[in-house]
Amino acid sequence: MKACGIIVFLVLAITVVDTTAQNAIGNDGLNGLKKEFYPNGKMSKEYTLENGLINGVYKTYTEKGFLATEQEYFHSIPHGFYKTFFENGQIQSESNFENGIQNGKSLEYYESGTLKKDSYLTGEPWEYSGYTNLFYENGSKMSETKVDKGKLVISISYDTQGRVTNIETDGHSTSYWYEKDTGKRHVIIDGKPQD
Repeated sequence: MKACGIIVFLVLAITVVDTTAQNAIGNDGLNGLKKEFYPNGKMSKEYTLENGLINGVYKTYTEKGFLATEQEYFHSIPHGFYKTFFENGQIQSESNFENGIQNGKSLEYYESGTLKKDSYLTGEPWEYSGYTNLFYENGSKMSETKVDKGKLVISISYDTQGRVTNIETDGHSTSYWYEKDTGKRHVIIDGKPQD
């Protein structure tokens, strides 16, 4: 009798654990809204299946229940917008995917809401063309980079005071450093000091 009680308990425990993934619509497992949950009962994922493929918006959540990501899918391939979120609900990043490849405009933000990265890249990842600009949290530009078909055109870096600290072109580099007290600029071209 005691063994029977243990078996019933184990079956119930397995059933409870198995319900962490459920179909809200459609009970064939291949179609409908799917929701998955953390052991604490909070939702971890939410997405829609059509003939076993993810279609529409795929959402993930943190264990605390906050929305973490949203991404559009078409036939289980990322296609459309992609967003990540801070726990306070503000957008952390937003970009676009075409047939599984990040393509086009991409933005990232600091938790304060200030722009951190502004990028526009097209093409295959190893042959991107476009630009990427990075910013300090105070809004001043940290760097700007341009590429064409995967090759560096130019990259310029700035310090927090807006002064140029480095310029790189395909095969060449010019670095600048500034004396703390006087602000005097020193130049190094392709590794050779110029003063």
